[in-house]
Amino acid sequence: MRPILVALLLALSPIAIAAAQEKAPTQRNWSTEGREPQWRARFEAQGAGSIETMTVLKWDATGVVVAVREGESDDKPTFIERRDGAGQRVWRQPVPGLPAKYQAFSLVRIEGKTRAELTLAAVFNPTDAKPGDPFARIIEVDIAKGALSIVGSFPYPKKSRDTPDDWLELTHAKVLPSGQIVFFGGVGPGPVWWWVGLRKPDGTPLWDLVSRRGIGQVVDLRQDGDGFDALVVNIMSQDGERGTGTFRLRINAAGQVVGSIKLWQRESGPRFTPDGGMAYVMFHEKLPAVIHVLDRQGRQRFTRTLPVDVYGVDRCLDDGTIVMGRDNGYLFLAADGNSMMVISGADYGMNILPDGRIAYAQCERQEQGCKVMTLSLYDRPR
Repeated sequence: MRPILVALLLALSPIAIAAAQEKAPTQRNWSTEGREPQWRARFEAQGAGSIETMTVLKWDATGVVVAVREGESDDKPTFIERRDGAGQRVWRQPVPGLPAKYQAFSLVRIEGKTRAELTLAAVFNPTDAKPGDPFARIIEVDIAKGALSIVGSFPYPKKSRDTPDDWLELTHAKVLPSGQIVFFGGVGPGPVWWWVGLRKPDGTPLWDLVSRRGIGQVVDLRQDGDGFDALVVNIMSQDGERGTGTFRLRINAAGQVVGSIKLWQRESGPRFTPDGGMAYVMFHEKLPAVIHVLDRQGRQRFTRTLPVDVYGVDRCLDDGTIVMGRDNGYLFLAADGNSMMVISGADYGMNILPDGRIAYAQCERQEQGCKVMTLSLYDRPR
């Protein structure tokens, strides 16, 4: 067993958990209520459609690039749109390369340093798909010109159960220093068999890893040496209780699982910290939740008792700040665990951007769906 897995077992032992009841960090509060955003704009649905989702892809001093999905059918059109610093539309383009009819569409920004300033991955499930048909597009966005170019595609993952009858869903995509791109999401109509795939920059498949027994999701993944560490939450398994819960997997360069440890039974997803450690929340009946932060070797770095209810860890920012979801907002815990900020002001539509800034999408006019949506963007709370 790898040393890090042994350390994880010790960190998750009853003795370690019992020792975790420490004083709460100092608390500050931040709310959108009564606060003027740094940027705001109104978006109106085209024709008879309604706005279904809105995702901020890029925000800088020149303006904002967003993905807007709208329509009335399952294959709702998705547009990439740029607004200037004053919120005025500069250009609007549909996502290219989609079939006439499709289902289960997902779009993500490829994380990391890509060739273009903004590179996207779009996954869709064509109606009446045939083996070899594309299920994904890799798209480069020329922000200045408003041009979207398809630079790669790939078919339904190999090693899947029924090609290509089940749906393919994408939750994250990350570019590696080699230029290769690792994708992870799920296969199936929901719930899904979790999936990790490695691709060349043009989408050519290198390998696919599809769960054979566990139904759930990959909640986080990081490259480590010549392989990957993955955090997987299984909500169901053909192995029963033994196969459900939260697991840490070691995936080698060939896409094979070469190590696995069950972290705990509860289906609450942890996240990797920027330095290779891990942060997760433990819940105990009639007691406050406790967050545990481990170092790269799996040793317990610190624990903190949380004075507010949270759902679990949502993401870790580049400076080590731990972001946790909660009712009507979020909780930011400093990397050293000594201070936190309670973010509130919205019961729906608030999201934390990768750098800690805040996006808040609010429906302004509801008529058989949202006809007008307002997007407000706030600098990171300090």
